[in-house]
Order: sequence, then structure tokens, then C-alpha cells
Amino acid sequence: TNLSDLLQSDQPTPIPKKVSYAVQLLSALLYLEENNPPIVHRDIKPKNIFFSSDSCVLADFGAMRKGNTKTGVLKNSSDEVLPSYSSVDMFEYEKDGEPITYKSNIFQLGVVLTELFTGNKPITVGEDSYKIHSVGNVLVPKSYPDSIGPRLREQLNKMIIRNPDQRPSSSDVIEDWRWILKDCTEGQEYKIQ
Repeated sequence: TNLSDLLQSDQPTPIPKKVSYAVQLLSALLYLEENNPPIVHRDIKPKNIFFSSDSCVLADFGAMRKGNTKTGVLKNSSDEVLPSYSSVDMFEYEKDGEPITYKSNIFQLGVVLTELFTGNKPITVGEDSYKIHSVGNVLVPKSYPDSIGPRLREQLNKMIIRNPDQRPSSSDVIEDWRWILKDCTEGQEYKIQ
């Protein structure tokens, strides 16, 4: 089963399970980030995240590229960017050849996780439009459900910062997500609200 199926399901997914998925996916991004050169997945979306029971994996590395060994920057590829979950820097890369880094991975996962936790995508793509719902430099969902408290909002918002220079890496955010998971598994969900 993939995450797209879960998002379309009528069965609600408990917050602790969602946080567990986030930590597992961030671990995958951390692995990509720590490669030399770092790997830019370029196609992180719900259909490329598979799970069974309590585990999930990131799949479909067909669009991935390795960055420059010195800078971690990806340049000059003719591959098409997929809009619904793509970072602004990925579009600039596609349009103008502007470099992208592994921080695009964190943005794409941030969009996926925002959809998982809120039920809304912060990017709307129509036939003739690409609309980013943002406040300043941070993408924002149309609304946060009451179950998503300030601690989770903060983590999601960190991941979907538009400017890649200000966006954290996987290693910058994974520990915070692990603490949230720890609180959830110890029955202290109120701490994440």
C-alpha cells in the first residue's frame, strides 16, 4: 500500500503513527544527504512512499540525481520536475538551470507530511496554474486541524521554507521529530499539541 491510498482512505491514522512515518522517512533522507555526493531524490510524493503495518519506505529513485561531490549541488539535467510536491528551487532549476541541493528532498517531504497531517496540500497545481499558499518564506496549508498543535506545526513549517538557503537539512530536523515520537509513544501526546 502506498501513502496516496492512505490519504484517500476514510480511516483516520493516529498522530503517533504519522509521526513514526515522518521519522522513518527523515531517516531515508538523512541517508541520501550523507552520501558523497548527496543524492537529490526529486520525486518524493505519496505514491512513492510504501508502508506495511508500522513501517514505511521511500521508493522510486528513477528521477534521483547525485550532486557535485564538492558542493552537493545538482546542475544541468533535462529531466522534468513534477509540480505537486516540488520545491520552488526545483522549478527554478528546471526553468533556468539554477542549482538545487539535497534540501529539495526536505521540502518535498515537508509537503507530503503537511498533507498527511492536515489533509491539504500547500501547493495547488491546475491546468494553467501553480499556486503556492505561503506566508512570507514559508508555505502554509489552507488550515491546520485542531489535532496539529504548535510543536508539530513548527516542524512542518521548518521543512517547507521556500528559500533553500534557509531550509534545514534532514540532520537538522530529525532529532526534533524523534523527540515528538518519543512523547507520542510514551502516551504524552499532549506535549506535541
